[in-house]
Amino acid sequence: MKLKIKADKKRKYLILCGILLLIMTIYKYIVHPAFLYVDRLGEEIVLKHKMLSGYKKVIYGKTDLTYKLSFIKKELTRACAGLLSGNTPALASVEIQNRLKKIVTESGVELKSMKILDPVVTDYYTMLPVQYNIVSDTRSLRDMLYRIESSPTYLIIKELRVRVRKKRTRFRDKQNNYEINSTLTITGYMKK
Repeated sequence: MKLKIKADKKRKYLILCGILLLIMTIYKYIVHPAFLYVDRLGEEIVLKHKMLSGYKKVIYGKTDLTYKLSFIKKELTRACAGLLSGNTPALASVEIQNRLKKIVTESGVELKSMKILDPVVTDYYTMLPVQYNIVSDTRSLRDMLYRIESSPTYLIIKELRVRVRKKRTRFRDKQNNYEINSTLTITGYMKK
C-alpha cells in the first residue's frame, strides 16, 4: 500500500521554510560555535606548545643557570670581603683607624691629627669617612697612598689636599728641604 501525501504549494513552502530555519538554527547555535571552539583550541595548542618549548629551554639550561648562580655567589662573597666588618658605624670606623694606623707606621709618615666624620648612609652601604692630617716627604706619601689603594679592605681616598712647605734648616741641605702637609679624607664601606 502506497501512501501518497498531497500537499499544496503553501504547505510545501512552509515546510521548506521550517526545515531551512531549523538548519540555520542548528548551524548558528551548534555548528558555528563548534568550529570557533576548534579554532580556539588550535590557537591554544600553538600557544601552549610555545610555552612548553620555553620551559624546556629553561629546564635544559638549568645547569648553565646553576653555574652562573654559583659564580655570582662567589663573586658577591669575594666582593663583600672588602667591606668593613663592624656591626655599627663606630666599630667600623675603629677598624678603619686601625688599618690606617698600620699603613701610616709602615710608610714612615708623621700623623698630626685624625678626625672621624659623619657616616653617609646610601641604599645598600654606609660610607664611613675619616680625615687625616699628615706630614711626610714625597716618597712616604706615595708609599702611603699606594698602600691605601691596594688594601684588601675597600678604602677610597675621597679628598686629598697637599701643601708643600719649605723646611727651616740650619744648613743648606738641598735634598730634604721641603715637607708635605697633606689632608686626606679616606672612606671605608660597610653593609647597611
